[in-house]
Amino acid sequence: MPGQELTTADRAMAHGMSVAGMTTRDIATHLGVHHSTIVRTLARAKELPEDDAFKSKPRSCPRKTTKQQDQQLQQEARKG
Repeated sequence: MPGQELTTADRAMAHGMSVAGMTTRDIATHLGVHHSTIVRTLARAKELPEDDAFKSKPRSCPRKTTKQQDQQLQQEARKG
């Protein structure tokens, strides 16, 4: 099950904490995410140009449903 996505500010904060010497586990605890999320975030920041390092990842495929279709599916799921 996927967890909560880090915000741009959280990714920047994680980078700053890492530079300041905090461990990935301490950073993860502070931000309320799994330590592997921080490891991946920091690794990704090293690979990308500085301007793109903290942006959200592009999605792998285009959206297949509209927001209206999503709402209809959610309503149907709630009905049981």
